[in-house]
Amino acid sequence: MLVQKNGNGIRFIDEAGIERIRIHGPDPKAPIGTNSNSGWILRIQDKNKNYLDNFRNIGGYKANETHIPIYGNSILEK
Repeated sequence: MLVQKNGNGIRFIDEAGIERIRIHGPDPKAPIGTNSNSGWILRIQDKNKNYLDNFRNIGGYKANETHIPIYGNSILEK
């Protein structure tokens, strides 16, 4: 587990050095209305460094679908 380069998240690296999972907070530089701009997100990579959406479909590096929103515990948010 490593801190993301800008300090706004966490990266999980496998034994081959591939970033497999990344979690990061809202990115104010991302386009308004995108998952990355709207809240905390999860990124997943396969062994070939392809980004995956939450259905395991391959998407692009900047694809909104590969920035999977993370929602908090609704019980705690009441």
